Amino acid sequence: MKESKAPSLGRTPAQKFFDKWQGLFYLIPWIIGFVVFKAIPFGQSLYYSFTDMDFFNGIHQYGIMNYVDAFTTPKITKA
Repeated sequence: MKESKAPSLGRTPAQKFFDKWQGLFYLIPWIIGFVVFKAIPFGQSLYYSFTDMDFFNGIHQYGIMNYVDAFTTPKITKA
């Protein structure tokens, strides 16, 4: 009797795509959480630290002067 093999079905393009990018799919929730809860707040606080924000008069750009004032004020240097 002659042996016959079943034809191999192979992998579909969708299965190949998932196998190739499977690790990234598991990282996407972490990446979204990192961006929403870490990167955006850090960027906003860095931006606000270079401004003088007043809810009634808006935002005034001061640049590095906030840091210069903070580190040259006599009350701060004595502490």
